Amino acid sequence: MFKSLLTAMALAGALTAAHAADAAKPVTPATPATPSVAPAAPALPASMPGAKAPMTKSTDRAAAHKAKRAACQKQAGDRKGAEHKAFMKDCMGRKPA
Repeated sequence: MFKSLLTAMALAGALTAAHAADAAKPVTPATPATPSVAPAAPALPASMPGAKAPMTKSTDRAAAHKAKRAACQKQAGDRKGAEHKAFMKDCMGRKPA
């Protein structure tokens, strides 16, 4: 019993010393990854008339989704709970005419 207790204490001391040695090492930052995509086109200055960030396919889709959600929300009216959820699911799933 005493021998196993002594062994456990020695093991704990060794692990603590190893951890302390790791903590003393300076941490070097990893090399930053180089971007795999080309940088976006620079935005026009805000002072120029009609200056907007260039639209991408994903932002076009997001804008269309947002507009469709707003239209469905307006059509939903005073529906609440499960009825509202079912209506929105059906409305958002419909293809535009």
